[in-house]
Amino acid sequence: MLKANDIIEIYNALLGRNPENKKIIDSYLHNHKNISGVIKQVQSSVEYKNKFLKRSIPKSVLVYIHIPKTAGTFLRTAWLKKNVSNYFWSDENKKYPLVKDLEESYIVASSFEMLGGHLPLSTFLKFPTLQPRIFLNVLREPIARIISFYNHIKNNDPSHPLHKEVNSHTLYELLMKEGAFYKMILNEQVRYLVSQDVTNFKESDLLIIGRQDKLNDFIETVNNIAGLEYNPDILDGIKSNSGAENYEKDIASQKDFTKALEVLKEITKAEKKLFNELIGVKVMSKSQYVDFIERFSS
Repeated sequence: MLKANDIIEIYNALLGRNPENKKIIDSYLHNHKNISGVIKQVQSSVEYKNKFLKRSIPKSVLVYIHIPKTAGTFLRTAWLKKNVSNYFWSDENKKYPLVKDLEESYIVASSFEMLGGHLPLSTFLKFPTLQPRIFLNVLREPIARIISFYNHIKNNDPSHPLHKEVNSHTLYELLMKEGAFYKMILNEQVRYLVSQDVTNFKESDLLIIGRQDKLNDFIETVNNIAGLEYNPDILDGIKSNSGAENYEKDIASQKDFTKALEVLKEITKAEKKLFNELIGVKVMSKSQYVDFIERFSS
């Protein structure tokens, strides 16, 4: 026979507290003949589901904002994936989950230890999570990044939609066309980081930005904040992720490369300012991120 003490014990076991009052206990005694019925009712409550989720999901979610050609693929495979077992990466071919699934469900978004991919911060902010998020980003010297990106499309990615166009033009010719390639690279590193809506940037969230030429500092900072581990020797492999050997010399040998450099210097001023100001690793809270947006959104 079901007793009042049974209800109290079930509440404490499943919800970590006593029932609100005697009226609640009496309602369970009236509606159920055995313990299993009480357990099922408690487990169907919103309170139990939220407590169960909080016990089951990671304490925080790493969010890697992967700007193309900034060592993101290397860091993901050599460092981040060694620290997480459950992750979502937007660039992988999959049927579920998709970006829209993470935008629509806090349960889906909260279930991953890491979210990442070639998506701007503004998109990641639309993924609701129960936990704090640690947004991660690495910047690269702007002109070097664009040259590397040009080389990647030209020599390493025949499936890229711009492959044919890049192969038929020098870097300078592409810049002068002001077409798809130009629009893609224009202020790209700043665009990845600036969001016009900070509503979903929680007070508990952090944004950590580092430089590709100072990855040790970036990794050490993230490790200390997020409790990750890594072997410094992994950085020895980063050269293998930068593209074909001597690609810089090949591109620099283009007849109009000097003119291309002049154009790049002009159109990367905002990115260069951001990169140069990032002397060390920048760790930003919400208020600091708002200040960052005000300085670079224009």
